Amino acid sequence: MGKILIKTNGILQDKTIGYSSFLTMLAKYLLHYNIVLEAGMSNDCDLYLLNNLDQSLYNPNIKNILRMDGFGHEFNAVDKAKFLCQQCDHIIYQSIYVKEYSEHLLGKFKNCSIIYNGIEILGNINCGQNTQRINIGSIIHNWIQERSENCIKFLIAFRKFSEKFPNLMTYYVVGNTDSWEFKKIVKQDFNDLNIIFTGLLDRDNLDKLRRTLSFVVHLPKFGWSDNSIIESLNYGLPVLYLRGTATAELVKNAGTQIDDINDINGIVNKIKEMYDNLESYSNNALSRRYEFDINKIAEQYASVIKSVL
Repeated sequence: MGKILIKTNGILQDKTIGYSSFLTMLAKYLLHYNIVLEAGMSNDCDLYLLNNLDQSLYNPNIKNILRMDGFGHEFNAVDKAKFLCQQCDHIIYQSIYVKEYSEHLLGKFKNCSIIYNGIEILGNINCGQNTQRINIGSIIHNWIQERSENCIKFLIAFRKFSEKFPNLMTYYVVGNTDSWEFKKIVKQDFNDLNIIFTGLLDRDNLDKLRRTLSFVVHLPKFGWSDNSIIESLNYGLPVLYLRGTATAELVKNAGTQIDDINDINGIVNKIKEMYDNLESYSNNALSRRYEFDINKIAEQYASVIKSVL
C-alpha cells in the first residue's frame, strides 16, 4: 500500500491544548506508517478523520472514521448523531467509558475500536512531591457552569483543609477565570494567599507549572476522556477526581476519587489521603503513563486506517 492521505477537521498546530495537541502529535507519528494527516476537508484524499458529530462533514465518496472525542453528555441532535455513526466506516472511542456512554445514547456499532489518546513519554521527571510544602492544581480551560460550581465546592474544602493543616499546600486554578461571573463570584470570595488563579496558560507555561505540582485535581462531573489527565500522568502527577467519569479508567491506581462533591469533610479527607500517599501515587502515575505512549497509539490508529481502506 502506498502513501495514505487523510484529511481532518481538527486543528494541527504545535503547542495547542486539548485534543488538538493529540492530533498534532498523531500526525507526526503516523508518518512512520506512510500515512499523512492534514487539516482541512477536501476530496483529494483517501479518508476523512472526523472529530465531531457534524453530519455535514461526512463525505459519502470516500472512507470516514469518526473519533468520538471531546463530546459532552448532552447530544442536542441524537438522531442526526446516530445517522452519522451509522454512515461512518469506523468509530474510534477514547475509552471504555466513552464507548459505553455513546452506545447508551446512540446505540452499538459493529466497526469500532477503543484507542486512548496518546502522549510523548517525558524523561527527567522531578515534580514537587518531595518538598515540604507542596503545590496542587486544577487545569480547566473550558469554564462551564457545572465546572465552576464544582471548583467552588472544592475551594471551600481546600480552605477547610488549610485551616486544619496550615502551610501545607498551595492550590493553583488554571483557566479563563476572568470569564462571565467566575471572577466576581469566586475570586473575591477566595483571595486566600495559598489559592492562586493563574488565568489561561499557553502550552509552555502550563508545562512549567506542571513541573512544580505534586498532584492535580480534576473537577468535571462528566469527564469524557480529558487529555489533561493523560498529560498530568506523563509528569508523574497523581489525580484526585470525581467519581463516575472516564477519569477512573485512565488513572487507575495513580490517585483516588471524590465520592460526593457536596461532602466537604469527605473532600478534606481525600486531600489528606493524596498527601499521605503521594510517593506511592506518583510512582503509579509514572508507570501508568506508558499505557498512553504515542508510539503504541499511532500503531493502533495505523492498523484501523489500513483495515478501513
